[in-house]
Amino acid sequence: MIKADVVDWRIENSAKDWSTAYDFPAVSDKRVLLEEFPIRNVGITQVFAFNIRREKFQNPLVRLAFNYAFNFEEMNRQIFFDQYKRIASYFAGTELAATGLPAGRELELLEAVRDKVPPEVFTKPYTNPVNGNPDAVRNNLREAMRLLKQAGYEVRDQQLLNTKTGEPYIIEFLSERPGFGRIFLFYKPSLNRLGIATTVRTVDVAQYENRLRSWDFDIIAAAWPETLTPGNELRGYWGSRAAQEPGSPNRVGIKNPAIDAKIDQIVFAKNRADLEAAMRALDRILLWITTSYHNGTITKCAPHGGSLRPSPSDAKIRQSSFTHRLVAGRLKSRKSGIVCIVR
Repeated sequence: MIKADVVDWRIENSAKDWSTAYDFPAVSDKRVLLEEFPIRNVGITQVFAFNIRREKFQNPLVRLAFNYAFNFEEMNRQIFFDQYKRIASYFAGTELAATGLPAGRELELLEAVRDKVPPEVFTKPYTNPVNGNPDAVRNNLREAMRLLKQAGYEVRDQQLLNTKTGEPYIIEFLSERPGFGRIFLFYKPSLNRLGIATTVRTVDVAQYENRLRSWDFDIIAAAWPETLTPGNELRGYWGSRAAQEPGSPNRVGIKNPAIDAKIDQIVFAKNRADLEAAMRALDRILLWITTSYHNGTITKCAPHGGSLRPSPSDAKIRQSSFTHRLVAGRLKSRKSGIVCIVR
């Protein structure tokens, strides 16, 4: 469409296409321009969402084992052309993200729910395992297996079994978009090495939505957009009541009184400082309850002759780790644009 000069702009959601498809003459001639710059006004957390309503995902050691088995670095190189950046926060790049250990007002808010959250919330900053080379992959798979054994599983005849029931550990990745299949399939061999029987299923949109409404899934790819002024939408994302409401965005099924309390404090915060402290507390709790994150880069487009580079005043709003990728251009005598990636 852009080559035919029949659109002014479009959204490109493929890392592969962004890296390989824009090699036509109009790009070489600078009639279509590509540009990158930080995004500063919104954030999107993209994750593998485990349905913890199901018993096989309820042990946090199991979910952590999945995280150790996820070779993000190699997937990023092979599938995403090194365009993704892994994050360790639901609100990465903003003042709402938890960093280091809790202190000040944030610690005060967390102390009120100490008995309802994992002890690591107070003692250990959350970090993701790093893979990317054979030694790291082997070490992380060993750690994943150690965690699974601690959770009550063992491998027999190359199959992970529950030591009490003898039941094999079987999971299904579910998607309505074929593009996600290659992501799940890349993850599958690592899980197979742990003895986890893994299937990947792509269904039509109607079936996918029906299965989500009835919570009939194991693992899906999910995303939660967030602004710098969060509020009631958090109840839908992570509130206990939403966990059982068909069709709610609480895909994971989180039901935790500490999270409910932090959401209330965010919604009813009387000033910005209290809101930020409560958000960081919420972020820290969520990180230790759900794992296996990955995120993509958010991109946008600009018209020919203009620029969307952030102004100094924009920079004061948010220091972000996300990136805009924009394409803009003039084909013939009209303005045309492309782009972006919202991953």
